[in-house]
Amino acid sequence: MSHFYSEIMPSHRKNATSRGFKDDGLSAYVASWSGRIETDVWHDDSAGVDRFRVSLKPHHGHGVSFMLVEGVVGQTKGLDFNKAQVPLGHLVTDAGYEEASQ
Repeated sequence: MSHFYSEIMPSHRKNATSRGFKDDGLSAYVASWSGRIETDVWHDDSAGVDRFRVSLKPHHGHGVSFMLVEGVVGQTKGLDFNKAQVPLGHLVTDAGYEEASQ
């Protein structure tokens, strides 16, 4: 049974949907020629919660890597905006951020 669900609405003829499972999570993005916005959701087994991250990412060579926010789905308490303070030209990593290779 799916744990995560996404929907694009409205598309040209009908809404498009996607499903994700606890073990895999779900990622989606919306893009323009200036870059893209990526959203990831996953289940954190150790805490027993679903987590999310919203980031800016390059798309076809345009845009920057910049983590906007991450937190727990359904909660505003503890939203992490501090990691969003990443200098331009750097990539967000699990350890913090690093300079992007050109």
